[in-house]
Amino acid sequence: KNFQNKTTAGCEMGGRFATSSRQVQHCHGIENYKQKGKPVISVGGGPCGTFNYPWGVCIDSVSGNIYVGEQNSDRVQVFDSEGSFLYCFGVQVMSSPLGIAILREKMFITQYDNNCLLTYNLNGEYISKFDMGNGQFFHVRGVAVNECNEDIYVCDVTNNRIQILSDSFHLSHFGIGIVNSPIDIQITSSNIVVLSNQSPYLYTFDFDFNVIQNLIPDKVYDLLHSPNGFFIDELGTFIISNFRNKDVIIIDDKGTLVNTLSDVETPIGVR
Repeated sequence: KNFQNKTTAGCEMGGRFATSSRQVQHCHGIENYKQKGKPVISVGGGPCGTFNYPWGVCIDSVSGNIYVGEQNSDRVQVFDSEGSFLYCFGVQVMSSPLGIAILREKMFITQYDNNCLLTYNLNGEYISKFDMGNGQFFHVRGVAVNECNEDIYVCDVTNNRIQILSDSFHLSHFGIGIVNSPIDIQITSSNIVVLSNQSPYLYTFDFDFNVIQNLIPDKVYDLLHSPNGFFIDELGTFIISNFRNKDVIIIDDKGTLVNTLSDVETPIGVR
């Protein structure tokens, strides 16, 4: 299957990606790597405070700005492509922003503790809140946007499904009985790829929500231990944060292990 990614929001092209991580001595940081594993920049927080468990990370493909959601500080910090602090937002509004996705001028942020999806513009100004109530969202994490129809896909972790939303209403869901505890999601030009924190970890669906056999071979699966986030770049390369092993695994579109970055302290989000 073709896993090539479109230049959707949140993807910085040119062979780079970003991962949020806990650095040594619990100094939190976000590192932006080339795929060969050489750090490009390292950011440890801005003037509004050092990172306190950064989790969600997203890169605006137009401006190159980096958006980092902090689980424990309940806010999003924003940096330019060189790692210089720009601003932060969401204090006293957010609760554990774990997933961030961007489409054009809108940013969609999941709230793990508040069980809702918030929409902001790229200047950090609040637009709307989506909350289905009655347990229909139960611990939401990863989020992605289908560029073709602008549908929003949300990982509904405890309900073991993916919810599909428009800007204002619920459309449908899928994955019940198939995916256990979905935590991250990516939309490519031909597939929907979902990451679970329970083996077999990666699930691939077509847009009719039929399961497709994964390209990732068993020998690569054996390297995964509590993966927490992943990204598929424009070449179809999988970049997976391996939380428990404290490394990042890079796999090409044929399922071949390309590289393992072992210098990342407790990697979490990847974009």
